[in-house]
Amino acid sequence: MSAVLIASTLYFFVYYFNIDIDGFKITSSIGESLFFIFCIKLMNFINFSGFTMQQFDEFVEESTVWLLRIGVTGFIAEVIAAILRYFTEIHESKLRSLLHLVYVIIIASFFFSISTVSFVVISKRGQAQIPTVVKYMHHYSEFYELTHSYGLFRKMTGLYGRPEIILEGSYELNGPWTMFDFYSKPGKLNERPRFVLPHQPRLDWQMWFAALGTYHNNAFFLSLTYHLLRNNSEVTYLMKKYPFEEKLPKFIRADLYLYHYTTINLKNKWPKDYWRRDFQQEYMPSVTREDAKLSDYLYQNGFVLKKQFTLMNQDLNLENKLRTLHDLVRTLNPTTFVDSVILAHAVLFVAYTKFRKVTAVRIATVIWLRRKALLKVDNNLKIVRIGFIGMGSDKWPGKFYRKFIDNLNMRSLLASLRFSNSNGQLSQRESFPPRPFFPPSSKKYLVDYYTGNDAEPQHLLYKSEIVVVMYYAPWSRRCTKTRVVFEKVARSLSASSDISFAAVNCFFPHGECRKSHKTYTYPVIVAYIGKQSLMYTGLLASDYIYRWISRLRNPIRRLIGPVAVNSFLDEFDDAVIAFFHAEIAFAVSYEFQQYIKAALMVFQRQNLLDKVGFAIVTNSSLAMSLNSSPRAWIQLRSWNLTFNYNGSNITAYKIFDWVKNQAHKSNGLQWISPEMNGIAKSEEMLSILQHGATVVMFVDRQVLYPHSWTISVMKQTIMEYYACGADLTNQMKSRSYKLDALLNESGRIIAVSSHKCEKMDARTVEIRKCCMTKKTSLMSRCFQCHSKEGVNFSENGSCNQLPLFFYNTYSSLFHNVPCLSVLSALGEEQLLSDCCAFLISRNQKLDVSQDKSEQCAKYRLARNLYNRISGSASSTSYPFDATSITGLSCDKNNSLRFVGVDGRYGDYILKRLRRPYNGQVAALIVDPGTERTFFMQNEFSRHIFRDFLRAFHNGSLVPHVISQASQKEPKILKHNDLSVLSNSNAKSFRTDINSSEDAVVFFSGGNWHGPSASVIHVYHSVAHYFHPFLKLIKFFIIDVSLNDLPWQFQMDTLPAVLFFPAERKSSSSRFPALVPLTVPNLIAFIVTRCRRELRWQLALFSCSFSSLCIKKNNLRLQKIAVMIRNDITLLKLIESSSYEHSHLFQHLIRRRSKQLHFTRKLLKIVSISKFS
Repeated sequence: MSAVLIASTLYFFVYYFNIDIDGFKITSSIGESLFFIFCIKLMNFINFSGFTMQQFDEFVEESTVWLLRIGVTGFIAEVIAAILRYFTEIHESKLRSLLHLVYVIIIASFFFSISTVSFVVISKRGQAQIPTVVKYMHHYSEFYELTHSYGLFRKMTGLYGRPEIILEGSYELNGPWTMFDFYSKPGKLNERPRFVLPHQPRLDWQMWFAALGTYHNNAFFLSLTYHLLRNNSEVTYLMKKYPFEEKLPKFIRADLYLYHYTTINLKNKWPKDYWRRDFQQEYMPSVTREDAKLSDYLYQNGFVLKKQFTLMNQDLNLENKLRTLHDLVRTLNPTTFVDSVILAHAVLFVAYTKFRKVTAVRIATVIWLRRKALLKVDNNLKIVRIGFIGMGSDKWPGKFYRKFIDNLNMRSLLASLRFSNSNGQLSQRESFPPRPFFPPSSKKYLVDYYTGNDAEPQHLLYKSEIVVVMYYAPWSRRCTKTRVVFEKVARSLSASSDISFAAVNCFFPHGECRKSHKTYTYPVIVAYIGKQSLMYTGLLASDYIYRWISRLRNPIRRLIGPVAVNSFLDEFDDAVIAFFHAEIAFAVSYEFQQYIKAALMVFQRQNLLDKVGFAIVTNSSLAMSLNSSPRAWIQLRSWNLTFNYNGSNITAYKIFDWVKNQAHKSNGLQWISPEMNGIAKSEEMLSILQHGATVVMFVDRQVLYPHSWTISVMKQTIMEYYACGADLTNQMKSRSYKLDALLNESGRIIAVSSHKCEKMDARTVEIRKCCMTKKTSLMSRCFQCHSKEGVNFSENGSCNQLPLFFYNTYSSLFHNVPCLSVLSALGEEQLLSDCCAFLISRNQKLDVSQDKSEQCAKYRLARNLYNRISGSASSTSYPFDATSITGLSCDKNNSLRFVGVDGRYGDYILKRLRRPYNGQVAALIVDPGTERTFFMQNEFSRHIFRDFLRAFHNGSLVPHVISQASQKEPKILKHNDLSVLSNSNAKSFRTDINSSEDAVVFFSGGNWHGPSASVIHVYHSVAHYFHPFLKLIKFFIIDVSLNDLPWQFQMDTLPAVLFFPAERKSSSSRFPALVPLTVPNLIAFIVTRCRRELRWQLALFSCSFSSLCIKKNNLRLQKIAVMIRNDITLLKLIESSSYEHSHLFQHLIRRRSKQLHFTRKLLKIVSISKFS
């Protein structure tokens, strides 16, 4: 039977498709190859020569019905065969076997019935033959996803190559990079594909899904990179080999390749490589192991747990057994382990068959069923096995195996019944029905698909050429913030007919969006242009999204003459110009399509959006003036360099890589935008700062009107800085004059927009007020106008032409106070037409041209976002005066790079440096070589900026030091019994420790630092103990998290206590880290290092409260005085007998006499204290 089916199928394909096999190539008369047919089908250009599409649909309809009938017949035959086996075979327990048979037939019938509904989804005739009861069963069980229609994927991937992500790690950012080897995923080109069936490498399978999207929406992939950077054994054991066992990598990156099988040529030698690959794009930029933002993101999404997950009633004995089994299994090869389990099962079964006579066919069938049963694993990892009936024997091995199998059958039955009764999961409460996310007022310009249905791109593109979709989750805080932003952009572009806006709830469980898309973060903004989809990766701000959409609407400019070429070159820092013959360009050739696709890919990079522009030239004579080649060419021009595209073939990815590399080579102003999802603070900023000294400019960037005076001065100064040689100086001067011209033109556009739009708004308000006052009288007149023959209404309802008798008869309508000013400006005819347009039109908007409306909407959006829309500066000096820095970088080894940041959104560095952005231009130089930062102190101007750069190379800049704001001493210090610790900061630190008193400094980690907070009371107690001696010793506390200190005082552990002697500041000492910080230990540490005067003061102060202490010190001083007198007497006797050394003895006698004098004086003080 099987042979007949296979033979008939082969005959059908050979006959209808005219298949011919030539070596390794399969061809057909329908097209050049089956693969080419599928490509043509995707492009909607199907043109079968063998049969038509209608005939193919009829064949599918007919074959589906017959296959359904064959399936039903086969299932019924299997049921009848099972029933016959029940009556013909001998069973030990007839009742148990009958129950098992009935149970299996019911379950099998249920699953077969609901699967037929999914099977006939492509055939209307087949759907009509499905009983209504079966459709109801399928409808109610659809939630559990028991069946699917023809596999998981409706569109097969890998037709043009297999997308694969290659992960690489490195110790340095510049390499070398080492690839991570996966168990089964293609990586090395010379490694053959691995045979893994029936084992499924889960990690490799997930990497295939990750290659189909981006890392921004894939928290699994980010979690993988996080664990690979830390060599987490629970992750790395799933890989073939971890290449960084000795030392952890510091960086990790990912690139996207297309893998293809190597072509086999029988005439040549067998190829060494199994694969060949083509680089597509950078999948994920370099990520460091110290990236705290990545860890926070994974913590928030639950991929990395701060605390170990524990169960409420945890069985430690079971956990230890499972952990031991896991540790044992993880050391084995997974494929070998699964095959060994299957082989062991087969051996046991063969051993059982030794005691029972069965046919070879039955043995093979049971082994096959056992293997299939072993692979059926449910969500709780409980193996569901299929039992057998009718196995018995009188011998003890037979009894053992029969009891074993019957026990498995009963457990399977009980588990299945329990699973069926409990529905296989915990009870769930039905979610609330979705509600509109956007306000009702936005329906005019934005469609909210809040149910998640009917929002396919092909359906949305019916309304416009471009559709911008925001996929959101109603619970997301970021979506709530972006809702206002997205609505503003949609409102600003509502007058454009070529673009529409939509919002889709992609979180509702029953919505089509949730089922067809998988995202880990919200919102996601995507623009659909035909079959091209572009995801927005920039900042979630109105002006940035508006700019991105504006570039997508006009990605390519056509340059007609030299004036247009010069204007285009002046507008962009890097201008890409391509030459295509007119007949090729207008015929939409493959090269031209790839060029447009490359432009759209470039516009997805926010740092290239304003910098790079794309244009085409179709005039041969104009093209010859730019490039002498008569063929199609692509050229990138900056103000000082020209690059030609030398690729053999023109593809979008190659053009994109070429433009990106050439743009990064130019020494212009590079803009850094904060990432949309906030995964890292700024990977671009990190990579730039690691290369060398960089100037970072924080400006109020106005992307809607990018040509501002501040940015123009910055660009001109940068060109001066890099201009080396007379030729470059002349080009730089020419470019600077063009920048000034662009600035003046931008100022003129802003001034005109301000005047016209404000005037138009004021006129619109006056017209509406006038029309509303006469609404009752005008409505009948306007409808009469509409019904008059010869009166032509435009689409929005305005009268374009009115008979003379019409408005002469009713001219007195507008002679009232609200209408007089408008009537004098417009006239009665125009005013009546505008009123009719306003009153009858559905949208109640006056007829304004689309260009003017878009221009005004853009101006209003900028006016609401920016504090002041920048035009040209009020006073500008001549760019090339005596303070010019032309060629300053030419003879320097530490030349600077220049980066621009929008201070409204990317002032993280300024906040860390305690210089928050205040709306004014802030410039700083970050020098990673010396680990210093320099701020431009004065207000930004052309001369100040030049002096700032010159001072850096002269070494005259003062480094910026992060210092906590000084606090005034509180008034409570006036009370003698209270002591308050003095706060020190980076600016006053050296002054505090270099004072004339002894100084003790407590280095704290901040209020949030637990170890510092736990011992601060000890330090405060000791400071209070020394409070009476403030003239001799002072105590300070400094927060090292808020202050930059010299490297000598950067502690490896916190808290720390340092003692600075009064006259020997360089001899400071630190409290031992191994000694507990207690009050006695800290007092002993200070007393052993302080001055003698302080020690005496402490001794006298401690004895002033005890008479016994004074009495003991009095007796001790008396003994010392007697001892000194005896020494003096002895020295005088020795002096009289030794004439040679009499001067030495006289010196000793004078010294001991002074000691006796001070001892008697101290004894007198003690005696006074004794009797006082």
